Amino acid sequence: MNNISDIEGTVRYPAAITAPLLACALVGASLWLQSDIGLNLADEGYLWYGAMQTARGMVPLLDFQSYDPGRYYWVAAWSYIFGDGILALRLGVGIFQAIGLTLGLLAARRAVRSFGGLALTGLVLLLWMHPRHKLFETSLTMAAVFFAVRLIEKPSAGRHLAAGVFVGVAAFFGRNHGFYSAAAFLILIPYLWYKSGESGLLKRTGTWAAGVLVGSLPVLVLIFARSGFLESYISSAIYVVKVGSSNLTLPAPWPWAIDYSGLGPAEAIGRFSTGLFFLLMPPYYLASLAAALLTRREQVRRRGLFIAATCVGVFYMHYAFSRAEINHLAQSVHPLLLSLIAIPAAFEPPRRKAIAGGGAAVLLLATFFTVVRISPFYLKSAYPNAFVRYDVLGDRLRVSRNTARILDGVKGAVSGRVPDGEALMVAPIWPALYCVLERESPVWQLWYVFNDPVEEQEKVLREMDDRDVRWLLVRNVPIDGMEERRFSNTHRIIWNYLKMEFVMVDVPLPDGFRLLRRRRSGGVRQGRAGAERPGA
Repeated sequence: MNNISDIEGTVRYPAAITAPLLACALVGASLWLQSDIGLNLADEGYLWYGAMQTARGMVPLLDFQSYDPGRYYWVAAWSYIFGDGILALRLGVGIFQAIGLTLGLLAARRAVRSFGGLALTGLVLLLWMHPRHKLFETSLTMAAVFFAVRLIEKPSAGRHLAAGVFVGVAAFFGRNHGFYSAAAFLILIPYLWYKSGESGLLKRTGTWAAGVLVGSLPVLVLIFARSGFLESYISSAIYVVKVGSSNLTLPAPWPWAIDYSGLGPAEAIGRFSTGLFFLLMPPYYLASLAAALLTRREQVRRRGLFIAATCVGVFYMHYAFSRAEINHLAQSVHPLLLSLIAIPAAFEPPRRKAIAGGGAAVLLLATFFTVVRISPFYLKSAYPNAFVRYDVLGDRLRVSRNTARILDGVKGAVSGRVPDGEALMVAPIWPALYCVLERESPVWQLWYVFNDPVEEQEKVLREMDDRDVRWLLVRNVPIDGMEERRFSNTHRIIWNYLKMEFVMVDVPLPDGFRLLRRRRSGGVRQGRAGAERPGA
């Protein structure tokens, strides 16, 4: 099968060599260009704080609120070599990114035969690997396509087992990835069995399930090795059910629903392009599923990349719409990209190059106006005066002036006022401040964004009591611009308690941050009854 890269001839070296070399070169260039640009105090801080705690012997989910454990153990392992600073974190994540991009290129190699075409494909896949603290997500989506296409090409027992192992390992890094990839294989395996006309569906599925069990060994080890982990693992899943979502939802940015007034041409094109991705994704996957079902038996292997990417992508579409904005689109778009890359191969050579060339041009333009324009390197290049040099625990970064102002203000407010031995709590969504201030969260919870049930808020109050939390850094602003997502509305019980038992320290802080001090020690237990009455 050929693609847009036919113009440049065939690949001279085995894909097993070219794919990892290209991936490492592209990821290395990305790290060199932008690893020191920016600092996300919220989402990236959530990963950074968890990785630092894991490196110190704490267990994710058990000892602190976190995503699934795999990513923290991965970064913590590399921290023993690179250190535990923010640049070390990005380097450790970058290694995982290189592995994911390698698997994506190995999958794309089925349709892209030339080195130049493979390099261009790798560049597009890399540009969509955004944001950098979510590179586990983008890497796992491409890995899922890789294992799926291998299964299509040779549905042997060994490849069924390998696909199952991948699902188990993916769940260790994110249960949602385990769910999406498992769902993909649970439609792909019967599909391949049906198309083959052979028996043995139960055997194939059983072999795959055995692989899932093998891949789940890291989680099983934690369950048996650490008392209480199983309860935390289950309760974190139940929490998602209680709050009704795994993400703070946002409405889909349909092209007609965007307010273009006041937007520059590039910004307007970018918003429109993002909306088109969301608009076209569902009908595209429906059409792709229909095309896969209608594919003749003898054509299945030839169209393996297209079918594999479709089976994986149709489930990852849920993740894109769970918070419909460019970041979540970027974290789930790679199966769609690989599916599009495979399409020209279905045409005869005279039309194939024209279709591939035109499609590549459109895809590159859409990539530039959407994800490239929010990348750290582009923002630093387009707005150089908006960034300043800033030292973060020994790492010299280039951060936005606003971030520098927040860090200076917070460090100035805490220094000399909050003794090292007294607990300081940060709310609702800036865990990076714990890292910068070199402090540990006194409570398990790090993220206060959902409308937490009463029992969850009561748990926080009990921990504040047990740990004698005397200081808080809080910023009561409407997240996503929505009043109902203020901390005082999502956590009204805690907020009412803070109003009764804490006073604001008169110290200048930027962007709505406030430093609160407890009126008296041990006040949580005394004020609990009043705190249970929202609006009291």
